[in-house]
Amino acid sequence: KWLLEQSEQVFTRYFKKTVAFVHGGISPQEQYRIWRGVQDGRIKLVVGTQSALFLPYKKLGLIVMDQEYYPTHKLWDAFPRLDNHYGVRSLGNIHGASIVYTGSIPSLWLYKEIDEKNINLLAEESLMLKPTIINTTFADRREKKLLPRAGWEHLRLWAKQKQIIFILYNRRGLWSSLVCSACQKTVRCPECDVSLVVHRKGRKQELNCHHCGYTDTMPDKCPSCEKEKLRTIGLGSERIREIIAEELPRASVYDISLDNVSQWSPEEIKNLRKQKKAVILIGTSVAFRLLARTGVDRAMLLFPERAMLYPDFRSEERTIYTLVRLKELLPANRSVAIVTRYNRLIMEKLLPGLQAYTAILRERKRLAYPPFQDLIRLTVSSKDEATARRVAGAVRRHIEPKLNPGMKLRGPFQSFIKNRRGRVEAHLLLSGNAEKLPEVYAGIPVSSADLNPERIL
Repeated sequence: KWLLEQSEQVFTRYFKKTVAFVHGGISPQEQYRIWRGVQDGRIKLVVGTQSALFLPYKKLGLIVMDQEYYPTHKLWDAFPRLDNHYGVRSLGNIHGASIVYTGSIPSLWLYKEIDEKNINLLAEESLMLKPTIINTTFADRREKKLLPRAGWEHLRLWAKQKQIIFILYNRRGLWSSLVCSACQKTVRCPECDVSLVVHRKGRKQELNCHHCGYTDTMPDKCPSCEKEKLRTIGLGSERIREIIAEELPRASVYDISLDNVSQWSPEEIKNLRKQKKAVILIGTSVAFRLLARTGVDRAMLLFPERAMLYPDFRSEERTIYTLVRLKELLPANRSVAIVTRYNRLIMEKLLPGLQAYTAILRERKRLAYPPFQDLIRLTVSSKDEATARRVAGAVRRHIEPKLNPGMKLRGPFQSFIKNRRGRVEAHLLLSGNAEKLPEVYAGIPVSSADLNPERIL
């Protein structure tokens, strides 16, 4: 949606009244006008989000999927959980339309299709990734500081030059967990059974669940053993903002996360440049929607190994995409600074960029994972864990005899979020051809079937 606002003036200049812009924020009256315009053929160009796929096209000749590697092409927080890659291909098949994919780099799927000559390469101008690696030394670890000495040197130099700096750290809140030193148990959400995150609210601290929205006051005693030995672990972006503000008191330091992103606008980001001092923005991935329209002078990625070691087969691929998005914010001659404690992992898995795709594809093919096969995650839910597991086991027994050669079935398993809105979930993972997989589970009662699921665990 925010990309539409950038392109609106350009498209209107050339197409005038024959262009329509479609997204979830337009009024019902505007939706009706666009629908009729597309149906009558008066509108020649549609620029839009996922909802634009469902307009009554008559003579659709070309579909352009912009920045096709962006993770936002997959809906994860609303039903139907559409993936634009499948939607675009289906729409193209219906109308016999050509499809053009654009992006700073190709996704792993597009890279494979180009390599196998299934898609023609029109232009090869992939963004070159040459990040600056700031490794944490043993001396840095002894000092137990947030950043290694080299990291602080970079920040102080940039701050002295009064630049706008963006530090990406994908953990919001003050602290990620509250743990008891006596019984070693974390304080968990009663609804989701995940660790509650410590946030600051005014002068006090409170516990929040990032999945269901549950909130609670900070306890004095451990809920499990009732001993007063609770301690916080795992830095969040709020705490990092406080630390950097203490170390660099002359800079303006802000936190941008899901908790406060609605309070910001691109104009406010641009106005920060009018300050005659350095501006440091610490944020999660949600900050991209603001900064992509304004850009920054410097960018730093903190500890990407946490995302790369997450138990999902796409973790390395997604971290590469994150690095590319950071690079897009910078002037062409500047690089992203990566702060890491796992230098070897970064050098082997992240720095090669597109060259790493070959090794990733080899492993994906062996395991029958995308882009070689499609994935559908089947979910069953119940009021208790035993019933959810029993039903998921029954679903597996019904599906197994129907599997065709080449199809695989994994599970049942549970994600780290066992409960969602008071119900326990269990999952099965089907891999194979997306057009054939629905036949396998047709008529079997499941709570949801998610094509190319955002998360496995």
